[in-house]
Amino acid sequence: MKNYFQDFYPVRTQFFLSYAFIGCLLPYLVIYLREEVGLRESVIGQLLALSSMAIVISPLLITGLADSRFGGKRLLSWIFLGSTACMLALAWWGTPWAAFVFLGLHMLLFVSVIPLQDGLNFSVQKGRRKRGLPETPYHQVRVWGTIGFIVPSLFLFVLFWWGASTVVILYVAAFVGVLGYLNTLRLPSFVAAPAMKQQKGEKRALPTMEAIRVFANPRMVVIGIALFLAHLGSAAYFGFYPLYLTREIGLSERSAGLVFNIGVVVEIVFILGFGWALRKLGLRRLLVIAMALTALRMFLLAAFPTVGMAVVSQIFHGMVVIALQVGPVLFLNSLAGDHFRSSIQGFYTMAIAGSSRVVGHLWAGSLAENSLLSIYFYAGLLTTVSCFMLWLFLPNQQKNTDGLTGESEAGERK
Repeated sequence: MKNYFQDFYPVRTQFFLSYAFIGCLLPYLVIYLREEVGLRESVIGQLLALSSMAIVISPLLITGLADSRFGGKRLLSWIFLGSTACMLALAWWGTPWAAFVFLGLHMLLFVSVIPLQDGLNFSVQKGRRKRGLPETPYHQVRVWGTIGFIVPSLFLFVLFWWGASTVVILYVAAFVGVLGYLNTLRLPSFVAAPAMKQQKGEKRALPTMEAIRVFANPRMVVIGIALFLAHLGSAAYFGFYPLYLTREIGLSERSAGLVFNIGVVVEIVFILGFGWALRKLGLRRLLVIAMALTALRMFLLAAFPTVGMAVVSQIFHGMVVIALQVGPVLFLNSLAGDHFRSSIQGFYTMAIAGSSRVVGHLWAGSLAENSLLSIYFYAGLLTTVSCFMLWLFLPNQQKNTDGLTGESEAGERK
């Protein structure tokens, strides 16, 4: 039982701090770039797209190194230190060139945190199973990320109330980054078995190539396209939602942060109920329902740009997270072997979540120059198409508890 707590608390805290770092920036970054740095919406879109190009490069390389050489613990510590330095540098200079340089460097580093910690968590859970210790379902670990995302906004609300400018988000993010680095020192060490050899001595492909081979399956290609379309709509939605709240419906900066986090609070209920829903519906039905509600949320925001609808639509946010962040992670881990558990998450982050974010930010930035509402209408259409594709091609897995930790017999055999 001592080993159980030694594993559980550092991993849970890592999820908390990584999402807290994101929570410092996501609700306010676009407002900071518009009001403090002075960038136009189209330039903001270009900046977000350029920064997001890091996702096409970094996750696959870094998760491959985690699986084959360094392990996730060491890489996570370096990433938190680097992102902390980027936040402080951007706060110090605060110019357009600094925004492009340091946000780009931050993205190059931090985009690998989520797949790294997912892979590390799944490896820890697998190790517990082998030692006869109780496992923790993924959603019960991931919920601490949701809680972590909320906490900075509550703190920042007080700072904004006292008159602080939005540049304070960078200092708070840097503080969280230092805490994240210190916590990585407590994480369990895990480096996968040598990637080039199996136990019997035969050759084995590199972890990255094993992950790519999974996605080369024809059915997985279609599923990947469906998730790409959903992430494309999501990138447009999240990238400009703070401006939608402040410019389109007239909320203040501090109020926009609170509205943003209403959905994140509700998300806790959805994440904690994920295990029950998975047992009742199975992953396929659950993802399709979550995707349909995500599309509905987009259409409602486009059709009714009011404070009331902005608040009410936040009840769907938990299903958005299940559709894009929780369900796909578990599905992919069920296809992974021990030697490429991080790499399959990294390839997904690069090829689908990352590339869609680049395209989505460029596309949304050009739309935002004329109409923020059109972003949400088109995002709804893309998510609807994704919903139908997943219904047709996602495997109809049995309604059992296997998906709670992302393990499956297929993954064991690989």
